[in-house]
Amino acid sequence: MLLLYFFYFKMKHLLVFVVLICTLSCEHNSDFFVLDVQDRSIEQAGISEIAETLMPVFLETTSECLLSEFSMTKDDSLLFILSDSEVYLFGTNGKFYKKLTRKGRGPGEITVMEIGLDKENKELIVRGQGAQIIYYKYDGTVVSQSRFKHPYFFIKEFSFCDPYIWAIARKVLSGVNTKDYEIWALKLDKKLKIQDSIRLFRPDIPKFIVSFGDNSFSLVNNMLYVNVPSDHTDRIMRDTLYHVDGHQLKPILHLNYGNYHYRKSESQNIYERGYPIILEPVRITKRFLIATYTLVQDNDFILYTFCYDFRSKKKYNVKNGFDDNICKTGNDLYMRPVDPSNDEFYYYKQFDELPESFPKRTEKDNPVLFIITLKK
Repeated sequence: MLLLYFFYFKMKHLLVFVVLICTLSCEHNSDFFVLDVQDRSIEQAGISEIAETLMPVFLETTSECLLSEFSMTKDDSLLFILSDSEVYLFGTNGKFYKKLTRKGRGPGEITVMEIGLDKENKELIVRGQGAQIIYYKYDGTVVSQSRFKHPYFFIKEFSFCDPYIWAIARKVLSGVNTKDYEIWALKLDKKLKIQDSIRLFRPDIPKFIVSFGDNSFSLVNNMLYVNVPSDHTDRIMRDTLYHVDGHQLKPILHLNYGNYHYRKSESQNIYERGYPIILEPVRITKRFLIATYTLVQDNDFILYTFCYDFRSKKKYNVKNGFDDNICKTGNDLYMRPVDPSNDEFYYYKQFDELPESFPKRTEKDNPVLFIITLKK
């Protein structure tokens, strides 16, 4: 009897060992891998390293379109620019065409929070305060409008990934005013009906607000990816790019920013030296991965752009962003994606940030927009 028990004990542990080896082997052969952000990477680089073209757009200035900070998207030769809660239509030649929305709460007015494009139907998608979505023709004619209504979900940002709207939403767990919540990805149809939902994470410090960036979703070869930046959530979620596969999130790539600690004091909002503050979601294109973050160094905040070239295997971890060695506008290129599904990024600069090569720009002019087309 004792011999049988000993044999059972040995076989049980052998089985556990075999299962463990198989699990590790499967993980090793998976597509998931880790990128060390600050290790063996190029510290200074010109934008020509990753850009096929860099096109400056001198946005026309009129009394009807005075822009400051803005975000934008585009379709062919049309630019849709969101500034101060209103949407403006420009051409890629810089010509101002018209203002498409009016800020306010009266009839025909809306305070715009986000924009996207349905390029197939040539429609502008606008999210107003709360969860109001309005579809416009490119000339500003209203096509349809809907309002997302749900007792627990509250939309924080969205991306249009044809033919659905994918939203990042806060799910309140025990009452409207509570800070006890989770972050979810919602798949919505055009009428804002939920088609699917995936739980992303629950903040580990609920009393702090999750800092959402724009365009948490990337669409590459019909595969959807998601990354949600946050100052305080578990780094496994925050620093990892996930593939949205049906009802599952599959980790694809993890960014290792090195050893760092969370806040010394939650009440004073103090960061440890070397703490990376994630500014924008991790973006993936057919060839590149791009991440923007700020590193805390000696009570100062330094902007970095991390880029990985899947083809050449080069890593760039560029302090103050890539240098514009094409149009000669210096560095500090805060690159943002034009939309979730192409290889175009953009940045803009005010007149005082521009060099002598743009002497005609004055403080009364709109910023100059620069559109980057990444290498294929």
